[in-house]
Amino acid sequence: MANKNIGNKTGWGALPPKAEARAKNILNRNYPPHYRRAIDEYFKRLAEKQTASRK
Repeated sequence: MANKNIGNKTGWGALPPKAEARAKNILNRNYPPHYRRAIDEYFKRLAEKQTASRK
């Protein structure tokens, strides 16, 4: 898997705003709120970890 530059954005990485909104909408419709929070936190931490490892 190739490394991709996710830029300096936080949270959902470099997803375009419409794609981010679509993904969040799917999560909200299909999963209980606590699942969405857990998934959101997971991706935030993953993005932070990847950013930190590039320094």
